[in-house]
Amino acid sequence: MRVARNPIIYRLHRQRRAEAGLTLMELLISLMLLILIVSFLAGGLAVGRRAFSADQDATAEVANSEALDSLVRLIATALPAKAAQGTQIAFEGGRDTLAFVALSVGHALPGGPLGVRIYRQGTEVGMVVKLKTRSATDEEVRTKALVGITSLEFAYFGSLEAGKPPAWHPEWHAADHLPDLVAMNVGFSGRARKPPLLVALRQN
Repeated sequence: MRVARNPIIYRLHRQRRAEAGLTLMELLISLMLLILIVSFLAGGLAVGRRAFSADQDATAEVANSEALDSLVRLIATALPAKAAQGTQIAFEGGRDTLAFVALSVGHALPGGPLGVRIYRQGTEVGMVVKLKTRSATDEEVRTKALVGITSLEFAYFGSLEAGKPPAWHPEWHAADHLPDLVAMNVGFSGRARKPPLLVALRQN
């Protein structure tokens, strides 16, 4: 004999079976929503990384620009000081190095003449300043002037021999006078090459 089923219990039983799991369509929709959320998050992180990188590049560019201005002002204070007994002055200019006697006005460094050497070391421009102290030995201060460079080139304009017209020279050694102009050309990675910076030197 067949027992009649209660219609209410039957409907509840069917509803529980239908809610027991996800259908294929519901699973696909869930996956699509998950992919959209992940893509939005990844896009936001990429934008944040680009903004952070651009901010870092802008900060480095401002710092290098200020350092270049400081180097130009320092080179402009070069003095025609004698290297030793004789007529030669303490000015040695090479292609990627420059050594001279500068005049400090006494802001960050003691006032008076200072020995300065600017040079390239890899992707950096370094600077060595020799300070006169009360002791017998001079004190050296080393610092990084520029970072992230690809090239450093100096050139010198003037007449190395009496009677000859002034011209540009890649080096300036063993002269009895300073060059009239010093050109400093610095290349930075990821930036277009700019015209060289010109510095006029005082002859007395």
